[in-house]
Amino acid sequence: MKHAEEPTDNRLDDSTTQLIADLFDRYVDGRITKEEFKHLSELLSHSKANRDHFRAAMQVHAALHEAADSLDEPGWPIRTENATENATENATENATEKSRGGAESDRDRNARNTTVDKPLQPDPLQVNRTQHWSLWVAGLVCATTLLLVLGVREFDRFAGDYQGRLSPRINGNQVLQQSSDLAEFETRKNEYEAMELPQTGARQRKPVAILQSSVDVAWVNQVDVPRVGEGITPRILELREGWIELVFNSGASAVVEAPAKLELISELRGFLHFGKVRCHVPPSATGFVIETEKAQYVDRGTDFGVIVNVDGQQELHVFEGEVEILARPGDQSQRSVLTGAAVRMLSGGSPWELIDSRSNDFTDTAILRVRREERDERRQAQWESYQNRLKERSDLVVLYDFQMDSHRPLSLVNRCANTAHGSIIGCQWSEGRWQMKQSLDFKRPGDRVRLSIPGDFNQLTLATWIRVDGFDRSFNSILLTDAFESGDVHWQVKSTGQLDVGIKPPNAIREIALSRAVLGYEDLGRWIHLVAVIDSQNEYVSHFLDGELVGRFDIHLHHDQDSNDHAARMKLRIGNAELGNWNPAKPYDPWLVRNFNGRMDEFAVFNRAFDELEVRELYELGSLDP
Repeated sequence: MKHAEEPTDNRLDDSTTQLIADLFDRYVDGRITKEEFKHLSELLSHSKANRDHFRAAMQVHAALHEAADSLDEPGWPIRTENATENATENATENATEKSRGGAESDRDRNARNTTVDKPLQPDPLQVNRTQHWSLWVAGLVCATTLLLVLGVREFDRFAGDYQGRLSPRINGNQVLQQSSDLAEFETRKNEYEAMELPQTGARQRKPVAILQSSVDVAWVNQVDVPRVGEGITPRILELREGWIELVFNSGASAVVEAPAKLELISELRGFLHFGKVRCHVPPSATGFVIETEKAQYVDRGTDFGVIVNVDGQQELHVFEGEVEILARPGDQSQRSVLTGAAVRMLSGGSPWELIDSRSNDFTDTAILRVRREERDERRQAQWESYQNRLKERSDLVVLYDFQMDSHRPLSLVNRCANTAHGSIIGCQWSEGRWQMKQSLDFKRPGDRVRLSIPGDFNQLTLATWIRVDGFDRSFNSILLTDAFESGDVHWQVKSTGQLDVGIKPPNAIREIALSRAVLGYEDLGRWIHLVAVIDSQNEYVSHFLDGELVGRFDIHLHHDQDSNDHAARMKLRIGNAELGNWNPAKPYDPWLVRNFNGRMDEFAVFNRAFDELEVRELYELGSLDP
């Protein structure tokens, strides 16, 4: 029906064009207020030119989405809590969801001088390239234009209906009922946008070096032990056994041999209390200093080594270039040592004396690489022995060791039975936890492993070794069943660094067990061991990270909570599923793109709920040497 006040002139002035463009941007971003929506509705109701302009903008918006590689994950209201929270649910569904925070473990991040920071956010252009996407978008363009013409009352109804159909979960324990209250909708949406920012760790002080590698290391202080690949802030590193290789942010590198105590001061300075260190200093780091109680060794573009004994005797060996020895405060002596020379000062502070240079007394990067290869051979032999023992367990359902079978390189072989082999799609074979261990690299949106695990289970323990390389999606798949029907299980990592297990009860939308944020930026690129224990009979889920409990959650899976008939209770299922991705049987919610960015080199399923000691043993047997 044409409005009486609609003008006959279909041209738009610049101010009206800009106003509609601004309101359109807020509309498609989900930021439009009720007053702004009313204004946009009036503009479209009163002018065909305005409607044509809006329709063209919607078509461009849809085309951009269709051209992207993955589904734009809408900012529908989701909020998670760490504390226990019993919440109401849609009365029609009579369902409940719970999320209870676990107690702090010994693996407290505060011990590592970390603070909370905003984490990686999901890709802003993730498009669902399903078969019917284009038709759906075309319909949306027409429906949206009509909706805006109908006015605010219809918008309220549409907001509640669309919300209820596509994104029923509001927070860890609530389901949004179809609501006509736009204010409540906006409030909860804002809560989601605030909470969904990942809580990843960020160090209060800037790292000055990276732990490049380690071999057979035993640390004197077992608290806050640095991990390979991790940035290290100024601190003392004390080794009882083994070797470490440090790369300073200046570009200088140092191989430290135990027993040793080295204090990192800055990217250009370290203080050697005792021990042995060999340094390589490129031109970018000229001026790098190793300091001791009695001297400062200043690089002038060199390879050099320093030995400091516990009694104070020390030696400087220059393998290439020049090192300047500067006196400590109060001592005016100074000298330069050139290629091939070495000097020594006795513990009593005697004058420097020339000695023979002994480069073989120091470990360089080439020798360290050989020792690392020897270490990896031992690891591989130990791991193979562990795998053979694991395959004999009667409670083992599947075991994927991620070692390529040369006869079927596109299959992920189940080592405990001649069934449930996975099909590798897109993933590339890569290096695993050590050089001889293999893994699969999940990078592209299509990378996945298709599998089918039959059976109904009262309890499940899911265990995997993964390396997270990025929090690319709101939900990053570890194991996701195609369907999400009664008993189906979803296991994933959220972009917030939280561990997430979702279960579909018979008469509810879902049950979510969501841990506190336990992963952050500092965990990217390192291998971690994750375990999820799901007990349908006793109704709980436990999350473990590197052998430590990080959350235990009571869940409600059974319609009749007073029933003691455990045999009649809901069974857990996996069935058709994927590692590292999701192939949903139908669009259960808007977050359809959940591909994992990282590597996986072991995955196992047990038909029993492991206790904390068993999980710890599983971690220690798989981690082998540090």
